[in-house]
Amino acid sequence: MTVHVNRDTAPALSLRERLQRVWKAWSKIPAEDPRAVAVLDRLSDETQALRDASHLWVTRKMPKVDQKDGRVDTANWLSYCLEVHFAAGFLRNEVRLAPEPRCEASNASNVDFAYEGQDGLRCNFELLRVSEAENIWAEQELKPGVTLFEGSWDGDDEAAQIRRLQRKLREKTIRKGAPYKMPAPGPGVYNLLVADVTGIWLGGDPDYWDCRLLAQGRQAVIEWCRLDVLGLFEPENRWGPKFDQEFKQNRYFRERVHAIVFLMDTSRWGNSLDPRYEGALALNPALLVPETWLHDLGPVVRRGFEGWVEAWLSEPEVVDAARSKLAQMVREAGLTEDDLGDADPAI
Repeated sequence: MTVHVNRDTAPALSLRERLQRVWKAWSKIPAEDPRAVAVLDRLSDETQALRDASHLWVTRKMPKVDQKDGRVDTANWLSYCLEVHFAAGFLRNEVRLAPEPRCEASNASNVDFAYEGQDGLRCNFELLRVSEAENIWAEQELKPGVTLFEGSWDGDDEAAQIRRLQRKLREKTIRKGAPYKMPAPGPGVYNLLVADVTGIWLGGDPDYWDCRLLAQGRQAVIEWCRLDVLGLFEPENRWGPKFDQEFKQNRYFRERVHAIVFLMDTSRWGNSLDPRYEGALALNPALLVPETWLHDLGPVVRRGFEGWVEAWLSEPEVVDAARSKLAQMVREAGLTEDDLGDADPAI
């Protein structure tokens, strides 16, 4: 007997059911495990809130389970989770984002999100999650069933890994030698790159100095953190012919990216599933001065990330500028620093 199924009348899966199907194909942890339940609760709540707010991409872009091998693409899955957490965090904080806004008519790809304020301010956000290089660790079987992963690490290895991370970020701004995704800067228009670098091993988890080195270069970090690296925002190549090609390829990054927001997950998961982020900010001094950050762009970014990025490692110049501005306001108000208590305007 042949049974014909009318697919049009088959009940559609809920967002939670679709997420659970992907989870089962991706993780060895049962979906009924309390850890998995917590992750799926967060993702289903966030995807539903986004869909209710007309972010229809949460359904369309959800990774699919491969019908042949029953697996799911891990990179797509974790990148999807990052986009969900980002957009849902901004939505909770009442910073409405337009998904997939068109920036450059000649580009085949758009930035991920944009915020447009009533004052004409526009912030373009491009997200990426960078995974660890596969050749970092060597597998060694100690005895049947017991495997050890080991690796040797020195400054040259760390510099190579940072340059690999820079390449991943740079690829968001250039394609076939032409500018890509990010529009040219204009009055009130800002481009931000948001990078989850949790999966990168730099002799340890990425920290403030790693992020500053990557963006600003070796002259911007303390002596013992200096490595053979050309910063993405460096205005000139002072380090010799070795970096000539990288400096040339950094052109559109220098000319179009106002700031990088680095995200590092400090939770037990260590990935984009149920993160507890801390962040680090790197400003492009050629495009964004601290005063502009404090008055224009900073308030939008601080409000959008509030709550779901739990701690910030701040740029010293931003902190200093903020404290200087606060001190001026205190003087003009006829107050003293004692009246402020522990107040600190830094992010």
